[in-house]
Amino acid sequence: MNIRNAYAADLPAIVDCFNAAFGASRTLERAAWKLNRYDDGRPLGVLAQDTDGTVKGFYGAMPWSLVYNGHPVDVIQPCDVGIVPSHRGTGLYQELYDFYAKQQPLFQTLAFGFPNAQAAR
Repeated sequence: MNIRNAYAADLPAIVDCFNAAFGASRTLERAAWKLNRYDDGRPLGVLAQDTDGTVKGFYGAMPWSLVYNGHPVDVIQPCDVGIVPSHRGTGLYQELYDFYAKQQPLFQTLAFGFPNAQAAR
């Protein structure tokens, strides 16, 4: 399993991963709108890719600027995390999180989320 940064060119494989993970039919357009927020080449998140090139997991987050106690604070909101069913319970989520967190100084300040029904799957 190869864990690496994910870029816009990976979006079709990430969509396939999400559709397998959630039994849904997420579109490429929706994924691009949500994940491809940067024009400067920054990664969209991190992915786990099997030896055959299939994406088995993805961890992505959206940056936000908030105000806390009168001071601006840059934070992230993990929002798109998916592991295909065959790789759940293997520690892959933790590996993706660790890889992402090491690259994101915003994690040192605050990360927050709003779980939805898909998060329970």
